[in-house]
Amino acid sequence: MSGKQPKTILTDQSAAMASVILDVFPETSHRLCVWHIYQNAAKNLSHVFHGSKEFAHDFSTCVYDHEDVNEWLLSWNHMLDKYSLRGNKWLKEIFELREKWALVYGRNTFTTDMKSTQRSECMNNVLNKYLKPKHNLLRFFKNYERVLVDRTYEELLANFEMLQTTHVLLLSVEMLQHGVEVYTPEVFKLFQEEYRRILDYNIYKVGKSEMTTEYKVSYIVLDKKNVKRIPSQYILNRFRRDAKAKSITSYNGFGIHDNPKESMGKRYNHLCRNFREIASFAAEHEKLTEYVNAPLRCSKV
Repeated sequence: MSGKQPKTILTDQSAAMASVILDVFPETSHRLCVWHIYQNAAKNLSHVFHGSKEFAHDFSTCVYDHEDVNEWLLSWNHMLDKYSLRGNKWLKEIFELREKWALVYGRNTFTTDMKSTQRSECMNNVLNKYLKPKHNLLRFFKNYERVLVDRTYEELLANFEMLQTTHVLLLSVEMLQHGVEVYTPEVFKLFQEEYRRILDYNIYKVGKSEMTTEYKVSYIVLDKKNVKRIPSQYILNRFRRDAKAKSITSYNGFGIHDNPKESMGKRYNHLCRNFREIASFAAEHEKLTEYVNAPLRCSKV
């Protein structure tokens, strides 16, 4: 990591991991995964969850709500009194760790709005549908293979829908057209919503020297500076439509060879995407259409 420490690390409630993080990354904010807090609450307070329909809401309020620490403490104490939980050992333990999981204590911590170890949360839910502790080794591998097959199928469906989906642009501007070309549908929705919001913003020049001019509001600044396409630093690989079309390398730089059938599917998707872009552009001009059709006719002979 070039000597840089992460701003935030999210983990489950592990004392050993907390000790290591404090030792290795002393400047990093270590927060606990909210999803794991809920899982542990369901185990340790199952009788309360089953005994009251309101407890889940009250507990959720203590996790997510409140902007003021004093209000949070009042809410926490009210919950303990309401459900007679003053002597609960587990609640006493997590109260001591409250600054690591209650959002009221993490408002100033950079987390990009993440509150859980999202990958773990997602995969735990997926695997629990297929894998059970009572399964023997053979059953485990068979069901695990089903997980991989189903996940691959869902991924192919999502990729197919992405290729077939035509987004309605908010405005016919080059930056949005560029965004729909490079971003996945979900990322483009977020990008277009951000673009919509900047239409309500005003731009002010707040300072200028011989070398620099200082502005407020970045995206409007791009427009004022006549930057019509999305700068490359805003197009991360994981946001791109063609992220899976790129070659994959291992940590030591060597290429990883795919399954031949999967590789054929990737090549097919890559060709379809390219041909769609060519067809969309060429169809606007009669000469270009004929130019594109000529080699296709020759290939059929």
